[in-house]
Amino acid sequence: VTQALRQAGSGFKPFVYTAAIGSRIPPTYVVLDGPYVTMQVDGTEWRPRNYDGRFEGPMTIRTGLMTSQNMIAIKLAQEIGLESVAQTARRMGIRSEIERFPSTAIGAVEVRPLELAEAYSTFANQGTKVRPFPILRVEDTQGRILWDPQPERTEVLDPMVARVMISMLQGVVEGGTGYNAIRIGAGLSREVVAGGKTGTTNDGTDIWFNGFTPNLLATVWFGLDRPQQIWPNATGAGAPAPVWGNFMRRVYYGDPDALDQELREPTLPVPEPWEIPDALATRLVDRTTGKLASQWCPQEDQILEMFLPGTEPTEYCDTDDFGLFRVPTN
Repeated sequence: VTQALRQAGSGFKPFVYTAAIGSRIPPTYVVLDGPYVTMQVDGTEWRPRNYDGRFEGPMTIRTGLMTSQNMIAIKLAQEIGLESVAQTARRMGIRSEIERFPSTAIGAVEVRPLELAEAYSTFANQGTKVRPFPILRVEDTQGRILWDPQPERTEVLDPMVARVMISMLQGVVEGGTGYNAIRIGAGLSREVVAGGKTGTTNDGTDIWFNGFTPNLLATVWFGLDRPQQIWPNATGAGAPAPVWGNFMRRVYYGDPDALDQELREPTLPVPEPWEIPDALATRLVDRTTGKLASQWCPQEDQILEMFLPGTEPTEYCDTDDFGLFRVPTN
């Protein structure tokens, strides 16, 4: 937890997207999910691929994060600059070395698990990082408090940027790579609002789920002491995400099957959703094209999106930008 350096996998991608949102790129920005080739320092070509080996074509960066498409993160990082990505991650709590390679965007960088949890606390707290502290307090034999350290809090992100990212990471839990494991498999009620990100390395050596609610953050990591494949096709959605979901369900609703009466009761109250800063703009948009919703776009593709002021779309969706004509729905 405190010393091991393990590849972050897709758990690093939110830093790419945070840097992009901070650069005033909106969640509706469209990037082509297609092949990417670059020359490496040794003269060989690097041809990354998505986990399933397929390319899905143009998509918004919100969808790219929800579905964890590698090409979207790589191309977005190239557009805003790897230096911006690295500095964002560093500011949020990643203290291990961050190499400025294209593969960094999809989590080739090695991190300590506690660092990753600290960095994600910035999302949960809407821009304020909380340094993890292992000692809650020190008491004497009579219960008198001798030392009561206070959490170290530092605002490292614009709260509006953080709130947009919370919304995008909620998408991972509500309809992305974490949905089946958390909402269906683990049975965590939608009453508990949550965001997070799965993480999987190419060789199945490290798998993660980093997730948070408005009052609790938890990181789940699976791996072996000596890095090697855990099991074939190991993924962050397959093991860490359901563990995280089960943990959160027991925290907020208790465990009725526990032998210990104390464990049958909830540990924390179900929190209220995050507030939306007044200055943030909201618009009803088409999730496919990223344009403003209209009668020419299917209603099932309409979502309420958040934008930094001045980054809202101005064009209405009337035909599919990807070449498919749409029939009006009303």
